[in-house]
Amino acid sequence: KDYKRAADFLEKSLQFDPKNPVLQGQYILSLAASGQGEAASQFEAGLAGEADQDGLNFGKALVAWHNGAYDEAAASLTRIKNRKLFRDQFIELANLMVARIGQSGDTTRIVTAVRELVAGTGLQAAVMRDIGWRMWAGRRYDTALAFWKEALADGLGSEDPLVARVVPLLIEQGKTGEALALLKAQAPDVSVLGLAWSLAAQNRWDLVGKVVAGAPAGPYTDLLAAMSGLQNGQVPLALEKLRTLAALGATGLGQVSVSGFNADGRLVKGTLSPPLARELYLRIAQTLAAQEIVDGFF
Repeated sequence: KDYKRAADFLEKSLQFDPKNPVLQGQYILSLAASGQGEAASQFEAGLAGEADQDGLNFGKALVAWHNGAYDEAAASLTRIKNRKLFRDQFIELANLMVARIGQSGDTTRIVTAVRELVAGTGLQAAVMRDIGWRMWAGRRYDTALAFWKEALADGLGSEDPLVARVVPLLIEQGKTGEALALLKAQAPDVSVLGLAWSLAAQNRWDLVGKVVAGAPAGPYTDLLAAMSGLQNGQVPLALEKLRTLAALGATGLGQVSVSGFNADGRLVKGTLSPPLARELYLRIAQTLAAQEIVDGFF
């Protein structure tokens, strides 16, 4: 960057808006980075007596950042009172901190440092959520979950599909207990059966069986378990559930109201009913025939 030219431009800009903290901070960096250290010090000294020192602290953070002193930059940023003006810088520094601190494997330290840094920016929940995804991509699953819990605690909002996205990921990693605990805490209207229904609607039969294992006994639990068993090569389990269902009378299924998630991760309500069961029975029959195990059932 041409910091000398930037300093000249910012000096003129400050003549029209001398109290602008963003311009003040950028001017300090431009002076320091262009070799005008004395001028930068004089400008900082002038700001030191002001009631609002956000521009001064922003400038110090930028200079420290420019010099690779990220801890010092974070310390200066955390002294800023009106943080919403500097949200982009806070987010960028949070990502840098995660990249550096994250290598230590200290989840508590990472979460605490980022929480303190982004507090007051108005983006705490979104930043925590996004860093969680970054941790997940880096196979830091426990750290990702810690960030996601922070995001939800910070009021991420029900319109965000985070819970609907995270629960299946946790189940995939063998963390079904943690997935169901998160579901109970953040989406209490969604029962285990409702979650299984949601996953079945998305053809996630690889996960349905893991979920219905903990669902209350009932015909729809058995029906979902049967289809999941067939899809996952658990034929004896599937046949056992089908024989149990075959013993029910014509009205044995009944209707069950459930809440779950749609494909967009939004909370929806539905009904498990005989017509829906018939559709699933047809798929089961087709699967039995395709796998040539009809004789094993009939």
